[in-house]
Amino acid sequence: MSQPFAQFGDSDRYCAFANNGFENGLSSWSAAGNASVVPGNEPWFVSGPGSSALDLGPGASVTSAPLPVSLVDPWVKFFARSAGVNGGLRVQVLFQGFTGNLTGILNVGYVSPGGYASWQPTGIQLSALALPIFTSTARVQITSLASSGDWLVDDAYLDPMISRGA
Repeated sequence: MSQPFAQFGDSDRYCAFANNGFENGLSSWSAAGNASVVPGNEPWFVSGPGSSALDLGPGASVTSAPLPVSLVDPWVKFFARSAGVNGGLRVQVLFQGFTGNLTGILNVGYVSPGGYASWQPTGIQLSALALPIFTSTARVQITSLASSGDWLVDDAYLDPMISRGA
């Protein structure tokens, strides 16, 4: 747990997804469509030195490796930059049970291309639902809904809300 967004006024504690800065290519992430790792990094280096970012072309998506979650709603936050996109990013949390079965999908949020011409942390995307029963892990899935242009993503984190005493 760390506080990667503290300099932006968010002092909550977050868990980093494996390879959250994409410094090891797409390891620990599964990709669909035109998703690749390219040179670039969010300029604050919240995860330490880095030189890579995820590039999501039109319709592309990535899904993280699972992270353990508690019996409260998770929040997802990352850095994003839009490069000539005409659509946003959809962020979903995929809940899994103890045997790897899908126990639920939560549409956590939508990142609009406005305001992301340069690297910015995404806003906190609240969930209004509790985790499905028998959930042990969660994956985050980020999908470009644009039909042109590319989204860049870096340093993805999950806030399991443990720091709020929820």
